Amino acid sequence: MLQHQPKNSSLLAIVTAGVLVLVIVVTFGCKKNTEDSGPPNTETNVNNREALSLTIEQRQEMNPYATAEVATGATLAQIVAARRTWDPILQQWYGQDAPDFALTDLQGKQHRLSDYKGRNVLVVFWTTYCPPCKMEIPHLSMLEKRISPDYLKILAVTNENRQMIQKFAANYGINYTILFDKGVIPNLYRAIQSKGIPSAAYIDPQGKIKFITLGLVPFEDTRAILQAPK
Repeated sequence: MLQHQPKNSSLLAIVTAGVLVLVIVVTFGCKKNTEDSGPPNTETNVNNREALSLTIEQRQEMNPYATAEVATGATLAQIVAARRTWDPILQQWYGQDAPDFALTDLQGKQHRLSDYKGRNVLVVFWTTYCPPCKMEIPHLSMLEKRISPDYLKILAVTNENRQMIQKFAANYGINYTILFDKGVIPNLYRAIQSKGIPSAAYIDPQGKIKFITLGLVPFEDTRAILQAPK
């Protein structure tokens, strides 16, 4: 037994040395990784790099009220040139009479487009499962809050379930009128929706189509469109 003890002692010494070396290597490696990670604000740099790869809609979500710089009194052409998150569509309808429709709201009250003649009307087409539609909600809510109802009426049209929309509207703090369409809205508005959502028709106080958009239209852009000369 005594003859084998030196061998066991040597083996134990080798194993112990190996463990110490491993501990040193691991400790150094962790320290190097910590040093390479940089100061605490490195996360900001990572976020900046990620932001460069975000889509326009994602950047809009990060800053819901970021808009293109639209000068007061800009023409529609200038507003279009400055746009970031939307496009004008169906230009052939500009200046045409907006087809009338009658749809009910969350409370079952009927709203006719012609009831709002004499003021601007923004008819928005949207759904709850459309991310840009959700991003647009704060902009529409701000329009409802800051612009006189005698100047602008917002009608947000959806074809989704009434009870589900009621809960959604409460969760998102929607303060403008939501209408439900079950396939009875005139063909022009179906054509607008077929281009995509969110989309919107801008109808002037005379009841004519002024402008039609596809995409998320920020608050400042919408206000500029409403104020722009034809």
